[in-house]
Amino acid sequence: CYSHLNLCALINLFSSTATLEAPAIIIYPNSAIVTNGYSVVVACVVDGTPSPNITWSMTAQNGSVATLQMSTTISIRQNTTTYGNDIYTVSYLTYCSFWANNSGNYTCSGSNGVNGTSLTVTSAGFVLDVDECAQNLDTCSQLCYDTSYSYTCSCYTGYTLSTDGITCIDINECSMANGGCSQFCVNTNGSFYCQCNTGYQLSADNKTCNDVNECL
Repeated sequence: CYSHLNLCALINLFSSTATLEAPAIIIYPNSAIVTNGYSVVVACVVDGTPSPNITWSMTAQNGSVATLQMSTTISIRQNTTTYGNDIYTVSYLTYCSFWANNSGNYTCSGSNGVNGTSLTVTSAGFVLDVDECAQNLDTCSQLCYDTSYSYTCSCYTGYTLSTDGITCIDINECSMANGGCSQFCVNTNGSFYCQCNTGYQLSADNKTCNDVNECL
């Protein structure tokens, strides 16, 4: 499921290397909305002398941080590439199938021993997210609004969101001041309407009942 990324275009963004150089990182893409179940490839291009070691981590919506390693769902490949007189270290993070629960803030870190025995670490972050609303992955009964790493539900006018955060419940407008109706209030799904007794007719405001003068 590996797909080629234009490394030359990314490497062109770097300045020339020095004899000893701390890691400098470019990642691509910076952020992306991912189709649920589709493959994702992210490239981390690191400039530095000596060649840095690259690691990946992911911060989930709940704030937990996990170091990413090769698994049945994640592929991590690292190699070097030469461009002009410079050597760059490239790491590819690949999800063959990216799911909504993989959404998070991903960090690529490059480290080398440029400062003697101390370790120089430079990190760059990016977001991969699934739009659950656009891809019909939500459980909302009416309206869905995408958020970072998740989504929230809402309701049409005349409904209110249940405590489960998913289900929309009809608002009985007639239970509140008779819906503003001067005589009868009839509740319907998502709305209501007013009615009048025999001998009255509803005025233009659709709420007030006026007497019909049968003598005219």
